[in-house]
Amino acid sequence: PARLALRWLCFFLLVILTASCSTAPGWDFLSYSLIPLSLAVAVFSEEIPSAILGGLAGLAADVVMDQLAGFTALYLCLASGLISAMFRQLLRKNLIGYMACAVILTAGYLYADYFFYYGIWELEGRLIALEKKLLPSALWAVATAPALFYLIRLTVRLTETKRTLEIEGADDKIDRV
Repeated sequence: PARLALRWLCFFLLVILTASCSTAPGWDFLSYSLIPLSLAVAVFSEEIPSAILGGLAGLAADVVMDQLAGFTALYLCLASGLISAMFRQLLRKNLIGYMACAVILTAGYLYADYFFYYGIWELEGRLIALEKKLLPSALWAVATAPALFYLIRLTVRLTETKRTLEIEGADDKIDRV
């Protein structure tokens, strides 16, 4: 239990650190990095806790990016839960499967972000926003995804409990031949 609490504390602090670094001037492209971070946690976690952390990471991203609270939170909550279920039941926990999911979900979020905040309103500078803000953020998120995957994997390995096999006491009535 103590190691598990330490693991989730590390995950939570990593989300807070990434969100707070993305508020620094010139570092706003880090806000999309919360997507592969929450997906990496989902790969190595169960469905409900990873969905909760995905929702918290999405809420942090919404606050950082000045978006409608809940847009990214709902997206990451659902994505983290589904990715966790997929990796527990269907996929192997390796970098290739993770990167495929990270690219697909980052591209999906890029499209949704562009469409709901710029495209649907047909704003004049929507292509400039896509070129200068959204696309570099998404590319940075995909580029940093392998490092986040290995960081989360290392955290899980360092905080996992040792499994022991306990054999019940030998029966004294067993005859030896």
